[in-house]
Amino acid sequence: MTRKRRYLLLFLFIMGIEYLHICGGYAAVWAGFNGFGVIPMEYSETGQRMVMVIFIFPALFLFLLLAWMIIKNGKQKAAVKYYVFDVCTWLLGIGAGIFLFYMFEEPRIMIMDSMTRFIKAAGWLEYPVP
Repeated sequence: MTRKRRYLLLFLFIMGIEYLHICGGYAAVWAGFNGFGVIPMEYSETGQRMVMVIFIFPALFLFLLLAWMIIKNGKQKAAVKYYVFDVCTWLLGIGAGIFLFYMFEEPRIMIMDSMTRFIKAAGWLEYPVP
């Protein structure tokens, strides 16, 4: 695979991961407030663990991906420009994911609604004890 194709695929992959990361975060917060209903709900212990996975795993994955890209270039003794390309691809992918999230409303509402319904159906939420 050529470097251009690899950078394009990495860019698209990072953009998708960041887009889903933001959607998952918003869905977790939205579900906790019960869709801004009357009674906010609290996460159970299982729900707290799973929401932390939703929040932390994509960010951790992106940083590990950047580390892998840099280490791979180090093993190949690549030129400095490839390090710069890796970091720029990573940053542009994250920026494009954020841009897509705020520019296109319909897909994000569908994804966030699906995640919110799943969180509620999985039993991760419970009503607070008075």
